[in-house]
Amino acid sequence: MITEIYHVSSRCGGGKSLHTIQELHRHLSQVPQETVVFASKTNDLTQQNHEGFQVVSNQSKAQFIESIRIDSSTEQGSVIQEFSEHLASGYRGVIFISHESLSRVRPDLLKGVRLIVDEVPQELAHAITVRYEDKDHGSKWEAFLKEAPSPHAGYQKTVLDPSVSEEEVQRYIDNIREGRDTSTTQVVALLLEFLLEDYEVMYTTTSSSDGRIYRLYQAIHWQKLNQIIKNVDHFAILSAQLKKTLLGFIAEHHCGITIKEATITPNINLETKHKNWARIFPILEKEGWSSTLKKRPANEILSHAGTPVTSTDTVAVYAQQIAADILKGRKSILTLNKNDPLHPCMDTDNIARTTNAVHGQNNLRHFDHAIYLASSRPDPFEVKSLQMFAVDHNLDVDGIVGAVRTERCYESAYQCVARTSIRSPQANSEKEHILIVPDMGYAKYIQSWFEPGYAVIDTQHLHTKQPTAKRDNEKDKRRKIVIQILADQQNKRGKLKDLIAQAGISPSSFKRYKEEFRPELEVLGLIHPKRYSTKTDIKTAA
Repeated sequence: MITEIYHVSSRCGGGKSLHTIQELHRHLSQVPQETVVFASKTNDLTQQNHEGFQVVSNQSKAQFIESIRIDSSTEQGSVIQEFSEHLASGYRGVIFISHESLSRVRPDLLKGVRLIVDEVPQELAHAITVRYEDKDHGSKWEAFLKEAPSPHAGYQKTVLDPSVSEEEVQRYIDNIREGRDTSTTQVVALLLEFLLEDYEVMYTTTSSSDGRIYRLYQAIHWQKLNQIIKNVDHFAILSAQLKKTLLGFIAEHHCGITIKEATITPNINLETKHKNWARIFPILEKEGWSSTLKKRPANEILSHAGTPVTSTDTVAVYAQQIAADILKGRKSILTLNKNDPLHPCMDTDNIARTTNAVHGQNNLRHFDHAIYLASSRPDPFEVKSLQMFAVDHNLDVDGIVGAVRTERCYESAYQCVARTSIRSPQANSEKEHILIVPDMGYAKYIQSWFEPGYAVIDTQHLHTKQPTAKRDNEKDKRRKIVIQILADQQNKRGKLKDLIAQAGISPSSFKRYKEEFRPELEVLGLIHPKRYSTKTDIKTAA
């Protein structure tokens, strides 16, 4: 079992992958009998890294080193089966695969392997969520499960029913994985795999939305990471940052693995910061960019220079208008969530729309400017899942939630804007790059990837959450009142009607407050989800 994960860090475009490939070829020329697995985030990057290795190999006068790429574009059958067969047969050389393939291969087949991973493999440590309408309760896979009380209010713990055959569960998983069962989603296979491994419990709860009741199964899946750590002989990750990711947090604080900042060789010094000039424009003064905020009408929630904005567009669309005003027709990439509406001003040949999937790609370097207005903030239920995991394992609750937010939001934004020409190794002192981001938290994080003085945060388009501070204060006051009443009731500090009276509100106001903050109160375990009756009289979790 390894005790360290080596982290090779540099700014985007700093040469991590290229220099690692060159050094890997040199190393294998001296130690040719090793098996190396080189995992990349996508098939495109797998191809790019494999072709890079082939170029180095063809140019080298040293011993020829075997290499193979295994992904859906090279293998007509099962990618995992082909990958597994190469490992089982003792293949000597470099196998180029995707993160997904790494996460799905049997960990024992990686025994003794030198593992190099380009970018953080989120598939090895991530949140699992299975969500469906409660009225659809009764799927075959649910018969494999058994619920029991949990220490977390509003949640039940879920395990495999002891009477269920593990072979039957594995067959069910295989049928999903191999496409024989097309009626069940892949995430259900992940859920069953998680429980079959018998490392942890999964928690289930119910939630309401628009009058409908949903069941949610939730857990933090870290076992693949742990199994790989126990089998490989060497583990290196090439990424901008690692410790402030879910994988890094769990490896360091739960698995007890040291994350060792490393160089490729003592003679290779990768650039850690950009030396291009940049001007960063945040839209919001304070942190808090989210999918919920983006759906709100701008005139109801935002102010600029102390005055409520007049636009009735949603914040998502209004922010694009602000970006267009800043850019003044310059060419730019625009990163949005897949379902975000597009403002007409962005529907031009000067704008290249992308999603977070541009992470790791290098084909946008002809753009100098970038707009990032996507939101990947974890929702309250995922936050609750992270918090329960931390409590169960005596970990820092704020630390794990903060790591996920940094990875999902700030690092994602940096990876996207760094697809532009700011990644170029030769800095252009005549050019200023414009980067438009959601809020000050994003701006400060991206600024940290530039050498001091090279990136300026411009606040002239900064907005505050409105329409008025009074409205926000009143809402916060209502939230505190209803939480206090329900907490006092739960702790038996008085009868409900007396607690309501002591708070100085009417029963009807209390009822209204409960509905206003229902999702949050359910997550906190202060109220039970609404009951939903079905023909089979299924009860929701308490």
